[in-house]
Amino acid sequence: MSRIRVMLVDDEPQVLEGLTRILRQGFEPVVAYSGAAALEILKADPTITVIMSDMRMPLMDGATFLAKERAIAPDATRLLLTGQADLDSAISAVNDGAIFRFLKKPCPPDAIRAALTAAYEQRRLILAERELLERTLRGAVQALSDTLALAAPAVFGASTRVKRHSVLVAQKLGLDVTWPLEIAAMMCNLGVIALPPGLWERRAHRALMSAADRATLDR
Repeated sequence: MSRIRVMLVDDEPQVLEGLTRILRQGFEPVVAYSGAAALEILKADPTITVIMSDMRMPLMDGATFLAKERAIAPDATRLLLTGQADLDSAISAVNDGAIFRFLKKPCPPDAIRAALTAAYEQRRLILAERELLERTLRGAVQALSDTLALAAPAVFGASTRVKRHSVLVAQKLGLDVTWPLEIAAMMCNLGVIALPPGLWERRAHRALMSAADRATLDR
């Protein structure tokens, strides 16, 4: 397995030196001496996968830093290193769902390495499940789209155009994840499959329709 990239955040240099020594094998430590410095590092390098922060730091405590960090590296797994005095705050941070685990000082080296490895595995499992869900959802939508293409080719073409324009708008807005929009676009006219033959075409050509036809379209 390749070395796990870990960000270590603490305002005490000697603590960071000790953690770096502990993690020399199997890990690639990236150190920051404050929450603000760590945020700047993450902005430049969002590929860091695991983040462990001390709780008690000046200006920005560990829980606050980890909450802000989520906006920059949402897929990273977070750990909080805390002393007895910070225990209630640490428990609250974990219960809020932002932090994978907290470690109480003093923490044995083996426990630190095990916790960081577990954090990396947690992130890997979450990403794998997300990828599986996305593939499964895409496959289901593709099957429905194929059905729409056979039942109503003109409607399928309209949905494809909606999809293309939606992606272009999303890209202009700076959105990195567009697949939910693509799926929504391809599903937007799926109900046409249930319409009586010719009804969609009459609507498209603005032909006169009966009250029953309009009620069917509304449904």
